[in-house]
Amino acid sequence: MHFYTPKSIQRILTRKLAIWYKNLFLKRLVSGLLLSKIERCIKISVILNSG
Repeated sequence: MHFYTPKSIQRILTRKLAIWYKNLFLKRLVSGLLLSKIERCIKISVILNSG
């Protein structure tokens, strides 16, 4: 049986939260970049097609 002191629990939780936030941020960043690239490609193709 392991007995965790509040400090160690807090440390584990903060670490998990930090990792979770980092992953979320990276996912947002990557998806945002992909979306902007896709939007740019669509705009370019629309301009080319209309012209």
